[in-house]
Amino acid sequence: MAKIFDGVDDLIDRSLGITQVGTASPHYRCKQAALGVLNRPVGFNAAELLAKISFQLETNLNSENARWLVKGPSKENWRWTKNLNWSLRAKVDEKTIEKLISQECGPDWVNQVPTASGLLNHAGEKSCSIDLVWRIREAEYEFIELKYRDSTPLFAAFEVVKYGMLYLLSRKHVSLLGYTIAFNPLLWAKVVHLVVLAPPEFYLQYKLKWLEDDLLSALECLGYDDLTIKFRFDEMPWPQDLNCRDSIERRRPVYPS
Repeated sequence: MAKIFDGVDDLIDRSLGITQVGTASPHYRCKQAALGVLNRPVGFNAAELLAKISFQLETNLNSENARWLVKGPSKENWRWTKNLNWSLRAKVDEKTIEKLISQECGPDWVNQVPTASGLLNHAGEKSCSIDLVWRIREAEYEFIELKYRDSTPLFAAFEVVKYGMLYLLSRKHVSLLGYTIAFNPLLWAKVVHLVVLAPPEFYLQYKLKWLEDDLLSALECLGYDDLTIKFRFDEMPWPQDLNCRDSIERRRPVYPS
């Protein structure tokens, strides 16, 4: 069965000029890759990359052996439901904090929001869920990729951007995929902020303001009359004492305007 993100990681790697970095795809996951793009790579064009990703996702969705055509679409994607099944771990890791934020920070926070249920080949592609979604106000949301120590800001940025591009595809094909405002309300947003959220030390070795600027500009220029979509790197003190509400209230942009 076709996978919804087939070919997308290769597009990102080629756009960054890092196909020879590391030993396996996606190469942009590698720390060496992130350290190698402290300045904008020659030839990188965020708008062109997003256009190519959009085309690839559309192609994958319409493949004759696409999973959703074989198994049927799922209404689980883009739902508004807290997922609070968990037990406290020995380490204050991403999963613990994600659950606690959703649990403690009120009704405007949910976690583990599926984006590709029914669109994935489970034999070869992991589940794709947004860590946290915050409803800022009616029809305005943040889609948050939460990171602690593992990975890099480069990888996290493209994780949440991939979800953002799948979000746009899902909006385009709402009826085809069986989505409704009652079960999949996020698809009727007017403003969406794609956010990487991590402790300050997660960003220390990296200088990626150029990437934030380029992705923000490219997303804002997509030309949707009924939607504004943005991108940002945020930092917050990691709540080692499990006081997530305080950490959330103290978060701020990594690269202030």
